[in-house]
Amino acid sequence: MENDGRRSIGTARLSTHQVDVRYYALKDVDRLKQDWKALERNAAPTIFLSWQWIGSWIETYQLPLFVLEIIDQQGVVVGLALLCQQRQRKWGFIPRKTFYLHQAGVHHLDQIWIEYNGILSDRSVQSQVEATALNYLRNELAWDEWVISGIAKGDLLQYQKLLACSGFLRWSAPCYGVNLSSLRQDSSDYRLSLSSNTRYQINRSQRFYQQHGVLSIKRPVDVDEALRFYEEIGPLHIQRWSEHAEPSGFLNPDFVRFHETMIKNHWPLNIDILKVHAGGVQIALIYNFIFANKVYFYLGVFKQESDNKLKPGLLAHTLCIEEYKINGFDYYDFMGGEEQYKSQLGVIHNELVQFCFVRNYVVFLIETALKKIKRFIFK
Repeated sequence: MENDGRRSIGTARLSTHQVDVRYYALKDVDRLKQDWKALERNAAPTIFLSWQWIGSWIETYQLPLFVLEIIDQQGVVVGLALLCQQRQRKWGFIPRKTFYLHQAGVHHLDQIWIEYNGILSDRSVQSQVEATALNYLRNELAWDEWVISGIAKGDLLQYQKLLACSGFLRWSAPCYGVNLSSLRQDSSDYRLSLSSNTRYQINRSQRFYQQHGVLSIKRPVDVDEALRFYEEIGPLHIQRWSEHAEPSGFLNPDFVRFHETMIKNHWPLNIDILKVHAGGVQIALIYNFIFANKVYFYLGVFKQESDNKLKPGLLAHTLCIEEYKINGFDYYDFMGGEEQYKSQLGVIHNELVQFCFVRNYVVFLIETALKKIKRFIFK
């Protein structure tokens, strides 16, 4: 095999074939892009494991990344993952070498918040690829913690079985969505799939806003206008999140730069920004991702009303869902979060978690004991 600067670490068994496992520092982004996009065609990634997201992440943050690569006997890449290493000290004196999957491990760099995380794998050999990659991680790499954020709970259970080491759950969140394909096949009215109370709130809000004029959805005409739409979201989003413990991402220049990169590179194919109007009144600005005929709701801002009987968010999402259904999209994914509107408008279809695998369980036990002592002292 030609020496292209990538370090071949060892071999493993993939089904009945021997495969090459490589782990190397990322230097040639163009080569990785070629391999990643070729593998995508044989995988089934969400937007977050597509090159659209991964490539924009690499371009924006310029992190020191390491590539974990699985290659089959024919020289075809069948598995890819990107790891970032951080050396940290817990409690000021416990050293930790922590790996992060498709994240930096630094809060302001990770506020873009990847979901549906995992190892990009060829569908035909996915379980074998994951087993090979995790076996390599367990036996060949030196780390104290390995953090995976936004992985589906079912995938995590498989990772736990394959990695066979201890760990702990940091957070979990349900995922809600709407199966547009099923509604279309059954010729079903989306609103009739909702509870009578939710349907009443939406219809009441619609009657009110129609007093201002016709309800309409407007999209940017070019990428410059798409960027202006995105910029308009900022101050409204900052105001909306001003009383939350987690501030708006629009206060974070790295968050803003990432999404500007996404829009510049991937509008309109993978980015959809919508303004919902009632006559001359704007009731919503919604920022969505589009990938593999699915719609991913990322964020939105809605008209603030003093009358809590008015539900601009419920109405705006409903209008968008109905339009996406008509236009032939398969799914509207609200993604992770326990917000009430998500459970009102969709059905739960998954659960996302953040999990920290721990190599040295004794150190983990010490850290856990120290946390309990701290909580006891400062409660």
